Amino acid sequence: MIYMFGFWALYVILLAYIIYTHFKKSKMNQNIAISILIVSSSFLVIGLVTGDPVFSTLGIPREYEWLVGLILSGFTAWQVYFNPLKERLIRLEKNFSEYFGVSKTKFEHIEQGIEEIKRKIKR
Repeated sequence: MIYMFGFWALYVILLAYIIYTHFKKSKMNQNIAISILIVSSSFLVIGLVTGDPVFSTLGIPREYEWLVGLILSGFTAWQVYFNPLKERLIRLEKNFSEYFGVSKTKFEHIEQGIEEIKRKIKR
């Protein structure tokens, strides 16, 4: 019971942190959010392996608790890690194409030499 309780407690803390940063209009510290997500997900996995339900006293089957925990962990992983990663990759691709002056499909038009690229990077 301690592992699933740890998962739910850390998940509530993570959810409160996400809501707090959203309403304060401040940027969420990705390292804190990802660290809490990893620790809470490991508690969930250990709770799944050991058969450790929390809400069984309320009459909720442990399979439902685990399913809800897995779905919430997946959704939170998307919001905290995968969606910002996708946005950074899109931004990096746009910067790359602007820097080299190429479209996505025509990489043969890269005409800048290695020395010119090094000079631009050092600036």
